[in-house]
Amino acid sequence: MTEEEQYDAIVVGAGFGGIHQLIHLRELGLRCTVIDAGSDLGGTWNWNRYPGARVDSHIPEYELALPELWKEWTWTEKYPGWQELQACVSFVNLVRFNRTGAGLDTYMPRMNSYFAYVGDKLNLRPHCRFDTVVKQAHWDDRLHLWHVTAEGKDGTYNASARYLILCTVRVPIILSFLIMTGSSRASHPSPTYPTSKDEIRSKDRVATQADGQKMVSRQPESESESSVLVRAVSKLFKRSVHRYAMSKSIRATAR
Repeated sequence: MTEEEQYDAIVVGAGFGGIHQLIHLRELGLRCTVIDAGSDLGGTWNWNRYPGARVDSHIPEYELALPELWKEWTWTEKYPGWQELQACVSFVNLVRFNRTGAGLDTYMPRMNSYFAYVGDKLNLRPHCRFDTVVKQAHWDDRLHLWHVTAEGKDGTYNASARYLILCTVRVPIILSFLIMTGSSRASHPSPTYPTSKDEIRSKDRVATQADGQKMVSRQPESESESSVLVRAVSKLFKRSVHRYAMSKSIRATAR
């Protein structure tokens, strides 16, 4: 059992929400740490790289509203793509859900990236623990503390805090759907989309929760089969499917 680190607050997730929490917790003088499975800041944007992935709210709505940040940062697009947000780039497909499990920790900083800029400007990284997945958390009613256990590249990590703040998404839901289909082909959930077109083969399957024209209109550029997971099929989605269904196999699966 490793020694337990003690904090006032533990934040899980280093995206917009987690960064916002970290900034304000520090302003309150609280001792805090951020745990994230990714290799750098960004949260969802540390993973998303599917064709056409970009923000769905225009700038300046989709950025941290801190003068010390927006006064010195200039976006190149009104609706920035994932390349402009992602703090680092992986040379190979992401490790967490990769098929081979080999050669998975090769990363390099991405120049002119929003999250890299935010991390450097506010000196956030010393307060973060990356490449670490939270395995369990339980509340100690006697001490009024959360006890958190996580696994990372340095082994088991234990920490405790009065406050546990979750700023996370549920990526495994998509993976569970793909497993349920019983397909033996390689599957590419949108957060782990390959960085190279060479990694996508003609019989691979791509699943996404992007239900508009972003993913549906761009995915037919590849030779893979697409599965689009949506809560309700919108008119925009129907038009996109009608337009491309003649040339590619696109299936809308309602959750």
